[in-house]
Amino acid sequence: MFPNKILKTFAFELAPVISDIFNSSMTQGTFPKALKRSIVVPVPKVSPPKSIEDDLRPISLTSQIAKVMEDCTLDNFFPEVVNKLDTKQFALPKKSTTHALVYLLHSILVALERGSCPARLFFADFKKGFDLVDHNVIIKELTLLGTHPSIIRWIKAFLCDREQCVRVGTSMSSWKKTNGGLPQGTKLGPLLFAVLINSLLKTGPVGSSLWMTPQP
Repeated sequence: MFPNKILKTFAFELAPVISDIFNSSMTQGTFPKALKRSIVVPVPKVSPPKSIEDDLRPISLTSQIAKVMEDCTLDNFFPEVVNKLDTKQFALPKKSTTHALVYLLHSILVALERGSCPARLFFADFKKGFDLVDHNVIIKELTLLGTHPSIIRWIKAFLCDREQCVRVGTSMSSWKKTNGGLPQGTKLGPLLFAVLINSLLKTGPVGSSLWMTPQP
């Protein structure tokens, strides 16, 4: 990965170069291979972790240049996608936890005020949700949302043919290609996961209300 110190020291000189790389990337619908590499660091969900499979969250350390490119994509191209997501998606806006709790309390009170309408809650957690994502499904959902084809091509290039290694302390594994999933630690990951599950909100039974706060 490109050293962050170099990026900060020579930011003025490198800015035009990075801008040209990003513009070419969007125009061609490609994503630089060197920026697809991620160093995965296992972060404990509980302390101390008892299970490697269940108690460690894989956080991907990605290139700072890649994060800048993701920021540009989020700022300039994705507002229309976000606006098309179901309003009961609470993971993306700021203060989303507050909004989710207010919505939950309001829904319960409305149901109780009806008298004969019971209020039941069902909480579900998608185990390994980010790790098991099928890229083809994301592309399909983006298409259904009316996303511009050039953005879809770029997102597909961003997701496919990624490589990662695992770092524990000072030890690192060899590089391996991934065949699916969303890299945790990227800025596009949460939005793409929200796109993936957006259609689920339309599948609930009559009289029910589904809403989601996806977290990696």
